[in-house]
Amino acid sequence: MTISDEMAAAMHTYLAALHTDSDADLDHSYRQFLALLKADRIEGLGELLLAAFTVAARRRFSPTWSPAEIVRFVAGVRSSSDEMAALLAPSAAENQLRLALGARIAPYPDMEARGRAQMLLLGALTRDYTPHDLATLLSDARVLADESIAASRRE
Repeated sequence: MTISDEMAAAMHTYLAALHTDSDADLDHSYRQFLALLKADRIEGLGELLLAAFTVAARRRFSPTWSPAEIVRFVAGVRSSSDEMAALLAPSAAENQLRLALGARIAPYPDMEARGRAQMLLLGALTRDYTPHDLATLLSDARVLADESIAASRRE
C-alpha cells in the first residue's frame, strides 16, 4: 500500500479549506475523505497525516527549538478560539510537536488525542502557506509516509 493521489488530494483540499475559512470548502474536503472511507481506501491516512505534520513542524521550528517555543506556539493555537481550546489538549499538542522534532519521549496520550493534535496543529503550522507551499509539503509528506509504510512492512 502506498499513499494514493486521491488521499493526498483530500489532505490538500482540507488544508486549503482551513485557510479559506469556507464551510463549503471544508464540506468538500470531508466528502473526499468520506469517499475514500466508503471505497475502503483510507488505509495510510494516519501515516500521511503524521508525515505532513512532521514536515510542517520541522519547517516551522528547525534547526533549533526550545520547549518554551513549543509551549508558546500551542498556547497561541489554543487561544485562537474557544473551540480550539476545547479540542486541543496542551500536553498532547506539545508532546506531538516534540516528537516530530526528534525529542525522545514516550508517545502520549492515546492515539485519538495524538491524531487530533496532529490534525489541528497541522492547520496552524500551515496557516501562512501558499498553494505552492501546501503542494510541496504534501509531496514531501507523501514520500515520507510511503517510506514509513515500506519500513513497517519490512519489520
